[in-house]
Amino acid sequence: RLYWNVLITGTQDQLDSYFKNVTNGLVTRCGFSSIDNQEYADAPKWKKINKNGLKVIEAFVDRCDRGEYKHPLDFDFSMLDEISDDDFDKQVPWRFVFNDVQTIDLDWIMPTINKWLKQEQKRALLSQDMARDVFRRRVAVRGFRLALLCSQLWERLTDKNKKTVCDFVSWWMSVDLAEIIKLYGDKY
Repeated sequence: RLYWNVLITGTQDQLDSYFKNVTNGLVTRCGFSSIDNQEYADAPKWKKINKNGLKVIEAFVDRCDRGEYKHPLDFDFSMLDEISDDDFDKQVPWRFVFNDVQTIDLDWIMPTINKWLKQEQKRALLSQDMARDVFRRRVAVRGFRLALLCSQLWERLTDKNKKTVCDFVSWWMSVDLAEIIKLYGDKY
């Protein structure tokens, strides 16, 4: 039995060129969702999860790490804040298996990326530069990936290492954004 999930993001024009023939059947096997225009908007913020929800998630991740699952998870995570550990265990079929994974906490880089996003948001808004606004979000994702890569260079990041990585990621995002705007800004 094969379970396969693919997420593709893009603009409407990109999707239109990908799904050139809507009668070929592929389009009927996809779910589409659109995101509101985010021009000059703040970076989205996740809601805070209460202590109970965090406890349930930690138990879930621990069981995943031990390989105690064998089938896909079917659980309504919107109920996470109201459910107890025991009820979660009763509702979730502990029957599916993950490949070995490594979890890396990157919460420490988010303030740097969010600060940079906010600064670039103001610059884009003040200059009414839509290219800068679009590219700032794309560059922030690349900055997050860069932080992930940097975190792998050290077995354990110290506070000094984290500060160095934060400074480097912030600098790199600024340089990268300037380069992208120089190359593609007039084509946007």
